[in-house]
Amino acid sequence: MKLLMFQADGERRLGVLRDGADDEVVDVAQLSSDSNAEMPRDILGVIDGGDAVLNRLRELTASSRAASATANRRLSDLRIL
Repeated sequence: MKLLMFQADGERRLGVLRDGADDEVVDVAQLSSDSNAEMPRDILGVIDGGDAVLNRLRELTASSRAASATANRRLSDLRIL
């Protein structure tokens, strides 16, 4: 799992590069909104949350393809920070 920060709609957002899909990023803020799951807003929040947050991110991003199409973005369309 690779984490990144990008800018969308004038906001800094946390993303997860989907395993096995080089151009697909899961927007963690959108995913957490769609799934009613509280997730960190940046990489430092993930670090602070430790294994519990990493495991939850893995679970959410693995199921996001079917559950939340709005959270999936193309890497080539994003401004990486």
